[in-house]
Amino acid sequence: MEKEGLIRCFASLDAMDLRVDELVTDRHISIRKHMRENLSSCRHKFDSWHVVKGTDSKLRKLSKRTGFEKIKLWQSSITNHLYWCAASSDGDGELAWAKWSSLENHIVDIHCHENSMYDKCAHGPLEDREWFIDGSQVFERLRSVLFSVNMKKDVMMLSGCDNTSDLESFHAVLNHFAPKLIHFQYNAMNTS
Repeated sequence: MEKEGLIRCFASLDAMDLRVDELVTDRHISIRKHMRENLSSCRHKFDSWHVVKGTDSKLRKLSKRTGFEKIKLWQSSITNHLYWCAASSDGDGELAWAKWSSLENHIVDIHCHENSMYDKCAHGPLEDREWFIDGSQVFERLRSVLFSVNMKKDVMMLSGCDNTSDLESFHAVLNHFAPKLIHFQYNAMNTS
């Protein structure tokens, strides 16, 4: 349904001779594929809230395992860092990834990094906290979640300032008056 809506929306915009430079969406797989294959002239970005929500969910699940409780202490710092990476990178995916991947060192109390795009943490002195131990089972499992191939793709597509929350609020109002449980034909809802 999302893909069909996107196709119709772009067809409508095309009929009005309007060009879209950038589109911010959630991480829907069929949208991602359609954008890549059919609308490559339009930059496709992800709303950071959706990426953070998915990461937070994975961290919460992982922190419930025996011996992995330390992850819960870091959960909000990790998700805040993801928001910061998106907001402070001005849409530069490589820079966002460099900042995000610095977390791998940061959580083991190393604040200088090998990546020339982001070679040291931007924070000042830190208060003492419970750091992860490099090579430990908890650290390795956390690293596999935070720095997976899919996570890299998502981080590199994060939108810095644009998001989908206004549109989602609008859809919530629409759902109040036209619930999804009731089927409405497209032609009946089309006002033109």
